[in-house]
Amino acid sequence: MSTQVTEKPLATRLLRVIKMNLSNPWPTLITPWLILAVLLTTAFFFELWLTSIGATGVFFEPEQFLIIYLLVIANQVFLNQFPLALSYGVTRRDFYLGTVLSLTFVAFASTVGITLVSILRGANDLTDLLNAAGANFSALLASELLAVTLTALYFRFRNIGMVTFFVTTGTLMAGSPFVVTYLDLWDELERFAFSSSWEFARTVIGWSVIALMLLIGYGLIRRANPQLR
Repeated sequence: MSTQVTEKPLATRLLRVIKMNLSNPWPTLITPWLILAVLLTTAFFFELWLTSIGATGVFFEPEQFLIIYLLVIANQVFLNQFPLALSYGVTRRDFYLGTVLSLTFVAFASTVGITLVSILRGANDLTDLLNAAGANFSALLASELLAVTLTALYFRFRNIGMVTFFVTTGTLMAGSPFVVTYLDLWDELERFAFSSSWEFARTVIGWSVIALMLLIGYGLIRRANPQLR
């Protein structure tokens, strides 16, 4: 007599991964906003003081802090949870998709928080708020997916992959200004950056990068080795 094992639905399996990733909400949802509360309060009082003496106010945007913070946290989530998830019998595909959904939720929650901060600071134009929310969400999600992709690259190719990535990225960043200068494109780039087409192009480029990182990350994790040593 044989026993037939029925596979659980995909939604159930992904929800299991999401619960595992967010079982401790402090690193992703609580701690960054406690830090931001301190930073924003400090910036507010400094701005009041500087304004009172006729100086320039303090420039601090919470999304810039969160982009860096969530980059680090997403790396830690993937680094720590990937071996654990596989030891529980979670497939690589389910873990990757569940982690992406977890990070999407974190990016969305963070975007809502940033929008509320903007409203408290006096922003009241609905169109501007929606545009800013869309840009912030894509930036935060891209930051998290970059961390996931780099961690997957490490699990797949270890130090060789990381060195290759950073050397290639550094070379491209250092060489790009020389290429633009050689082709005499600075004026065209400046006109494009201040044109109405830039907002649309930035959105398309941003979501294209997100889609590319999703595909690359999934391709890397399929053959990744969860053992750090």
